[in-house]
Amino acid sequence: MSSSFEKSLAPPKSKYVEHILVATHAGEAGVAEIFRALQNRLRDSTWTIVFKALIIIHLMIREGEPDVTLKYLAQAPARRLAINNFTEVQTQGHNIRTYTEYIVARAKSFGSTRIDYVRNGEGRLKRLSVDKGLLRETEQVQDQIHALLQCDFLSQEPENEITLTAFRLLTMDLLALFHVMNEGTINVLEHYFEMSHTDAERALRIYRMFCRQTDAVVQYLSIARLHEHSTRLEIPKIKHAPTSLGNSLEEYLNDKDFEINRRQYLAQQEAKKSAKSNGSSKLLSEKKETARADASFPDSKPSQPQESKGPAPDLIDFFESIEQNQQPMAQQAPEPFQQQPQIQFPQQTGMMPQQTGFDPNFQSNPFGQQQQPQQLQPNFTGGSQSMLMPNVTGSTNPFRQSAFVNQQTGQGWQGTQGTMGGLEQLETVSVFPRPGQPGAQQPQQTGWSG
Repeated sequence: MSSSFEKSLAPPKSKYVEHILVATHAGEAGVAEIFRALQNRLRDSTWTIVFKALIIIHLMIREGEPDVTLKYLAQAPARRLAINNFTEVQTQGHNIRTYTEYIVARAKSFGSTRIDYVRNGEGRLKRLSVDKGLLRETEQVQDQIHALLQCDFLSQEPENEITLTAFRLLTMDLLALFHVMNEGTINVLEHYFEMSHTDAERALRIYRMFCRQTDAVVQYLSIARLHEHSTRLEIPKIKHAPTSLGNSLEEYLNDKDFEINRRQYLAQQEAKKSAKSNGSSKLLSEKKETARADASFPDSKPSQPQESKGPAPDLIDFFESIEQNQQPMAQQAPEPFQQQPQIQFPQQTGMMPQQTGFDPNFQSNPFGQQQQPQQLQPNFTGGSQSMLMPNVTGSTNPFRQSAFVNQQTGQGWQGTQGTMGGLEQLETVSVFPRPGQPGAQQPQQTGWSG
């Protein structure tokens, strides 16, 4: 009897999961066939069966053909994820309900934006403009994080292999989503002075939500850090945008001269761009004059181009504290951080460069091969770098079964996990073995500084 109960608490076996993931490469028809087979399990009254079915769906989203499962769910998320009515007092009833709501939130967000922010969101909100939907998409990411933070699997119920497997997947999702939200929040702050009053009010709400969710993420990751050995994830210390600017943002928004200040800022930005353009043209002309003068007077020196005037200091000082008050996500030891070399580049927004808290040399697949570092781009925000995604401390396959190769990526489910730098090209994190690759894990250097 004990052996039978232990088997029921085991996570889904990879020999079954691998065939399911192969079916996702057949497109929507393959996904629809899988969901027809899962319907009875989702409506079962036994919590272990329902929980495993939800894990399968989560793995289809993370490990299957990109976007196919989310696209199928987005057509009717509530109906296609209909589960048996578990009450709060039933075993794992609360966890099943919150897990379902998180997957539904992912599907609804994909239906609105056609973007899977866990697999393809890295860098998107950093580049997106307000006119192109920066505020709307940042809110979409915050909605997903809110739903995920409700999945408190390990505090209310005794831990077991099923809940640990789901918690592991959720933790990896959270690290990816929080990075995307952090990028979006910094971009919102950089464009705050340019926004209309309506957009600025919306941006302030986004920032206040970011502050609240940052505290909740810190707590969630502290629980994940306590279970690192069980989940085989190493939770890094990461940094985020400061959470102390709310009053300053609100004062600017409520200023009776809001429109005057906004027009003044836009005029200064336009003047700065024009001065920069004129300075470049003047420099080119001076170089030509210098070349002609050098032919007759080799000792003559070219005159220096005039430097363009920057924005007013009061506008710069408003956000200067973002760089000065970088905040660590979590601290495990009181020893101070070592100062890292800073790289700063001119910003067109009139703000000081900000630290996103993530290494630009991040590898998209934490279980794949390590890639060469990417060249730093001019929009790197400076400050000390820290890592985001978890590192392997042992076998990363919660199912520990046969090998399997993803037909699209060729990566093994038990492939070696690379370093966890920034999220340059975030993709799904593989968690199963695949044929053609060795089953043993090779430990990697973590690559992140505490």
